[in-house]
Amino acid sequence: MKRFYYYLTFIIVLLILSACINKSPPEEMYEKLEKVATIEQTFEEQQEPLILLEKKEKEIYNKIIELGMKHSEEVKSLAIEATEIVEKRKEHIENERKSLEASKEEFLTTSSIIDEMEEKKLQEIARKLYKTMNNRYSSYDKMYKNYLQALKLDHDLYNKLQNKNAQIKELQNLVTEINQLYIKINEENEMFNSETKRYNEIKVSFYKKAGIAVND
Repeated sequence: MKRFYYYLTFIIVLLILSACINKSPPEEMYEKLEKVATIEQTFEEQQEPLILLEKKEKEIYNKIIELGMKHSEEVKSLAIEATEIVEKRKEHIENERKSLEASKEEFLTTSSIIDEMEEKKLQEIARKLYKTMNNRYSSYDKMYKNYLQALKLDHDLYNKLQNKNAQIKELQNLVTEINQLYIKINEENEMFNSETKRYNEIKVSFYKKAGIAVND
């Protein structure tokens, strides 16, 4: 009897392991999507500090405008402070970028899982989800490139403001260029947010269709 008990235990363990290994494509997809969400937590964590830094830098810039170049020493001090904020913003945007790159690398592996889905309607939703997420990544890439360029120009502006002999026309041209870039960044950010919302809505639809219980 003892030997039979051991055999029975061994068989039960094998069945449990087999159940864990042989997951259905929707179950595999669910695990991948939740892993992607976990990876993007670092991305989410950058949002608040970035907004606060941008707000603080805007306040310093407004003070500089109010003072004008006549108060050169105070302007120089404020410009140095603003430059430091630009560097901190760059750190946060790079952390954002790394998080989304890791997210993308993980998400792209869902392509083979989608191909294995037998239910056509479920596969159709999954393909829509895949396309939307890739659109989201593309919109972020555009925003990221412009944001880096804006940071570079911000840095240039504050460096020039530290020079009491800076040419007003040159500063004005730089400010115009920076403003135009931020208009693009805001548009791309709206697109990114729109694609993110759409992705989350489709993901919920996929989970419901697959019979996966999720918390709203």
